[in-house]
Amino acid sequence: MPIYTHTGDQGTASLNVNFQDLPKSHPVFSLLGDLDELNSLVGVILSLSPSPLTKKYLLRLQSEIFLLSSEIASPSKPHFRLKSIQVRQLERRIDQISRHLPQLKTFIFSQGTTPATLLFLARTVARRAERSLVSLAKHPPFATNHMLFAYLNRLSDFLFVLARYENYQCDLKDHPWPDPK
Repeated sequence: MPIYTHTGDQGTASLNVNFQDLPKSHPVFSLLGDLDELNSLVGVILSLSPSPLTKKYLLRLQSEIFLLSSEIASPSKPHFRLKSIQVRQLERRIDQISRHLPQLKTFIFSQGTTPATLLFLARTVARRAERSLVSLAKHPPFATNHMLFAYLNRLSDFLFVLARYENYQCDLKDHPWPDPK
């Protein structure tokens, strides 16, 4: 089977929503593109041999992002439906990692090891995906599962904490923003 289909050559694409063609400028494709970019970025981070805990969580995250994308692409018949349990699991991961880290008292710069700085970047891509989800929610039948909002919100927090953890594993301290007050 060839990788190219010619079906998108006119600027449209089809999803599993009545199999109708949608313009590629539709918000659903922005969100799916953000999630695809995030998943690719996670793959880059994995290629840099992060700490074992980070690797474990990122491998799981790649699968979760695929499942999330499947729900968004097929809202009427998702293969996976995000539930509150997935949000709670993400919160537990955040809590587990945070126990190892010094408490933040100020904003910090996105600096440190290569895996950590890329995790900080992944956080910004997750935030963009969250904004894309908000835009998509204005287009029924997409984004009707409110757990999607909670999950993407927690996901950026998770990536932030994981970035700090990667630096901590290398004995690098957070780089605080020098408040000009």
